[in-house]
This record gives sequence, structure tokens and C-alpha cells, in this order.
Amino acid sequence: MIIFVTLVLAAGMLAFDIVTPLGVGEWGMYIVPLLFTIRARQRWYPYVFAGICTVMVILGVFCSAPGINSTVAMLNRGVGIAVLWITAVLLVKRRQVEEALQSSEGRLRAILDHSPVGIFAKDLAGRYVEFNRQCEKFNKKTRESVLGKTDHEFFPKELADIFTQTDKEVLEGGKVVRRENHFLFEGEERIRLAIKFPILDKRGKYTAICGFSTDITDLKRAEQALRQNQERLDLAQEAGRIGTFDWNVATGEAFRSPTMDKLYGLPPGQFEPTYEAWRERTHPEDRLRIEMEIQKAITERQPLDHEFRIIWPDGSVHWLRNVGRIFCNEAGEAQRMIGVNIDITEPKRIEQELKQSEERFRVISDQALMGIYIIQAERFSYVNPKFAEMFGYTQAEMVALPSMLNIVTEEDRDRAGANLRRRLSGEIKPVPYQFHGRKKDGEMIMVEVHGIPTQLNGKAIVIGTIQDVTERERSEAALKQTTEQLQTLSRRLLELQEAERRHIARELHDEIGQALTALKINLQAVQRLSGMATLAPRLTDSISIVDRTLRQVRNLSLDLRPSMLDDLGLCSALRWYADQQAQRAGLSIQFMAGELGARLEPALETACFRVAQEALTNIVRHAQATTVRVHLESDGDSLHLTVHDDGIGFDPEHLEQQTERGRSLGLLGMKERASLIGGRVELKSAPRAGTEVHAWFPITNARMESSAETELVEQ
Repeated sequence: MIIFVTLVLAAGMLAFDIVTPLGVGEWGMYIVPLLFTIRARQRWYPYVFAGICTVMVILGVFCSAPGINSTVAMLNRGVGIAVLWITAVLLVKRRQVEEALQSSEGRLRAILDHSPVGIFAKDLAGRYVEFNRQCEKFNKKTRESVLGKTDHEFFPKELADIFTQTDKEVLEGGKVVRRENHFLFEGEERIRLAIKFPILDKRGKYTAICGFSTDITDLKRAEQALRQNQERLDLAQEAGRIGTFDWNVATGEAFRSPTMDKLYGLPPGQFEPTYEAWRERTHPEDRLRIEMEIQKAITERQPLDHEFRIIWPDGSVHWLRNVGRIFCNEAGEAQRMIGVNIDITEPKRIEQELKQSEERFRVISDQALMGIYIIQAERFSYVNPKFAEMFGYTQAEMVALPSMLNIVTEEDRDRAGANLRRRLSGEIKPVPYQFHGRKKDGEMIMVEVHGIPTQLNGKAIVIGTIQDVTERERSEAALKQTTEQLQTLSRRLLELQEAERRHIARELHDEIGQALTALKINLQAVQRLSGMATLAPRLTDSISIVDRTLRQVRNLSLDLRPSMLDDLGLCSALRWYADQQAQRAGLSIQFMAGELGARLEPALETACFRVAQEALTNIVRHAQATTVRVHLESDGDSLHLTVHDDGIGFDPEHLEQQTERGRSLGLLGMKERASLIGGRVELKSAPRAGTEVHAWFPITNARMESSAETELVEQ
């Protein structure tokens, strides 16, 4: 359309030039349509139109009616043609400038709209003149609604005041201002970094304020996570006594973590970042070896893992483990080694102590007088020489046995295997047990085993000792037999003693008592028949002597064997004896008896009576007591006797020592009588706190020989 219009105008101008006389300045009419050519799409069209106009100007000279001088007309038309071409050139240049400006603005707009950072600009009055898409997205406002407005028109007052203050700082200080602002975006707090700076013109005056705004929430979170991870890493390195390094193989420079200073006994920051500084701190005896190992790792591009010693400034020696990896460039040349140093001084010390402990264990085990073993998976993993010797094997043969049950007799294998498994599971406590073992030559022996379940290298094992108790079992059997014989003999002696007491008591009562009674009767008869006054006093005195002798014989007979113990039973005998002792010693003796039911067996009654008799006798002799309580009761299966006094008491431990030395036959006799029928005696006492004697006698286990056998013993 523009081309058509300009051509029509040019044709009209030519027609007008032809119909008018030749004059000056007619070419100027062609300037008007030439100016319109700038609107054409084709950038080159002004040149084409200028050429067309040049032809028309020349035609006008020849076709117009004569007017001014032809030479002047030609000069005038030449100037016009030059002006037309200059105008065309200027139009094309302007078109080019406009297109370049439009292209530049397009690129700038594309950059602004596609920038991941919010970009904005304000004039000196604080009105927005630029607001890119990122700003629109974050603030949820369109560019058109923001341009020409200030912060206070669409931001909250608090934020608007902050933005205005930063603008003021930019204009007053003429410098870049950075500020982190916290926003609530879609229900989540976000952090945006705003950077503002002034824009100056050619004269250095401020014309606008430009700024960038970007969301740094994720960056802040990443920084915080990185900082926390670094803190955890530092803590882990410090707790684990680990230091990291990054060594440049080519330059020798090295980066070391701060924990490296502690590993090498240096103050913070004193470890020089060079290979030589590290080399000087290694132990001279290890230096050559570790340098060769490092060089080998570099040459062969292999990982490095070795241990070496270092010397601290204070002269102490420490152990480190060095683990590193070689990194190469594109040409395959070693460039860096990155790795860690680990302090293994304490593990080395423990390892050394463990070796010493193992050596001590080996020496003790080899010299031990009893067998020592370790069982793992029901096989011997270790036995000492004594163990192997006990069964007639070598140590290697014992370890090579398919199972530990190979040394157990067939009848005990199930029990021994179950015992081992229950020990490993913790089902039973590690207490000793015995089984029959079989030696390599087939001989059977009795052994006692003690094992404790534990862990070795993460596997369950049993470690323990074994002892040949064959001779001990024989000795114990013989001792048991001897003890039983002694107990039988003691029981027989006591029975014989009681029978003898009974016999003597009867003899005293029946023979001597009767003789003394007859003597008394005869003396009384003589006293009545005699008329001699001089003999009366002597006869009276003799009768008194016979009476005293009769009482003494009666008391002696009862002390030897109270007849009521056989006739009336234990309770009556104890009550009578308590009354007798109370009268003799002037004591207050209280006797209490529970319901005992039927008569007890004679052996039990005799033993209980003798224990009570000995206890009361000791009270009279030693206790200096005023009150005594005797209590007898049945506890179901046992008979319980208690004798308590309020005397001066004694030290039970001292009395036990005296008894063991045979200096307290009374206590020894009480315990012996009780033990012979399966009972026991206990004493409770303290200085100035009185004494309690407790005796228990099993009712169901008390047994006596048959009456016929007893009679035979008496005879």
C-alpha cells in the first residue's frame, strides 16, 4: 500500500512539473512521498523510490515549458537529486537504527521476561518503570498494573517502608544495597534477596533505581543443611579422631582438615600445608617404608591403606592409619591424593595388651594343672596340654575331633550335648557338672566340667575347665562309707549309753534304794526297841543320813534316765526336769508345749530331752540368768525345741571356734545327737543379750532299732 501511494504521488508530482514552466525547487515536491517510504516493509525501498524520483526530476527538465535559464535549472535539479538521495540514505539509516533499536529492545525484553531473577526499575519518585515476569509471578501482579505506581500503592506498609528506605540508601550513598526480605508466599515463608543500585546519565546524575530480586529460600536451606552436615562431619571427625587431607601430588601442597592438627599434637593452624611438613613428623623408622608405599600407590594408581607412627612435639609416639585414593587428569597422570588419617593409637595399645594377655593366657594354660578348653559349634577350637594329656590325645588330635562328644561315654552323650546347647542358649546357669569320659585307649574316667558361654569374634563359644575327679570320687565314696559307719557307731554308742543309763538307774532304784530303805526300817525298829538314851541321838542321825542318801540315789537315778520319759513321754519329762532345775538353781523356768499328738518315737524323745537337758545345764552353769523359757511345738514334719534365757550371752563365733577345737563338748554333743536322727541345732546370742537355742528334729525320719534289738544292746 505504501509503495502504491508513493508511486501515485510521484506520478502526480511529475505531471505537475511538466505542466508548469521550468523553475527552481520543483524537485522539493518529491521529498514528501520519499518520506513516506520509511513506512514500507522493505528496508531498501527508499533507494528505489529515490531512483524513480531522480528519473522524474530529469524528465521534468526536458518536458517542462521554458522558464529560468537552462544551466540554472540543471544545477537546481542536480542539487535536488542529491538532496533526494541524501534523504533516502538517511531514511534507510534511520530504518536500520529503528530496527536495531527494536531488536535490542526485543532482546532486552526477552532477557527481562525470561530471567529467573526478578528485575525492576523505578524513577527518582519511586514509580515503577520496569517490572519483569518474575516480579509478576512472585508478587502476583501484572506489569501494566504496577508501572507508574509506588511501593505504598500495592505493598503492605511494613514492606513498602523497607523498600522506600533501601531506595533512599541507594540514592544517598550511591552504592549497591543488598537486603534479605522475608515474605509469606502461598502460606509458606520465603526469603528473597534484593539488590538495588543507582543508574546514572552521562553527566553522572541519578536517573533511576534498578534492582534484582531472587528467591534464596532453597539456597538458604541448602546452606543450613550444608552447615549442619559440616558440623556433623567435624563432630564425627573429632569424636572418631579422623582427619581429612587433599594433597596435590605435583606441587606438594596439601589441604588438611582442622582435626589434623590434633592428630599430630599441634595447636590449631600450626600444621604447614606441605608434604615436607608431614614427612618430618613421621617416625624415622617408618619414613622410608611409607614413602615407598605412597610412591607405589601413585605409580600403580592403586588405593593406599597403611599404618605408621608419628612423633608429637612432646616426644610421644602415636599410631595413624592412612587411607587414600589417587585422582588422575585426562592424560592419566596422578594429580591429587584425597584421603583420611585415623588415630589408631588406642586400638594399637589394646592390641598390644591383648597380645600380652593372650601370651600370659597361653603360658598359664600350658602350665595349668587342670584341663582348659574352648568349644565352638560343638567342636574343640582349643585345648591346653593338660586336657589333651587327660584323655591320651595330642592337642592337634583333640582339635581335629569331629565333635566334643567323642570323649564322652555313650550313656552320657545325650546329657552332655543337651547341657552344652542349654548353656549356649542361656537356659541354665554355668555351674559345674560331671560326666563319664572315655580316653583314647578306651579307659573310662569321671570328669567334672565347668563352662561359661561367651562370644568370640561374634560367635558363641563355651570356655571352661575340666578336671579328672575319678580318684576324688573314689575317695569321696570311701569317705561317705566311713562317715556312715561312724554315724552308725555313734548312734549305737548313744543307744548303748542310754541303755546303760537306764540299767544303772534301775539298779540304783531297785537294789541300792531298796537296801537303803530296809536299812532305814531296821534303824527305826532299833530306835523304838532300844531303851538306851545314849544311842538315841546316833540312831536319829543315822536315819537322817539314810534319808539323804535315798534322795541322792533317787535324784541320781532320775538324772541318769528319768523313768517318766519312758512312761509318760517327752512333755512330762521336760516339765519335770525344768521344775527340778528351777528348784535347784533358784530360777524362774517357764515350760510351754504345743499339741504333739501321739507319742513320738523313743529315739526322737531321747535326743530332744538330752538337748534340752544340756541347754538348761549350761544356763545354770554359765548364763547367770533369772528367767528361762522352754517351748516345744510341732511344725508339721519336725519337732521344734526352743530354750531362751536372759543371761549374759556370749559370742557365737568364738564358741564355734572352741567347738571346732574340741573345747566345748556340750554344744558338740547337742549337735551330734540332733544330726544322728537328721536334725540340727542353732544358737543365737550376743554379749549381754541372752541366748536362744533352737533344735529341729524330723518326725518322719526319726527311727529307732526294734525293741528286740534294743534289748539285745542293753544285755
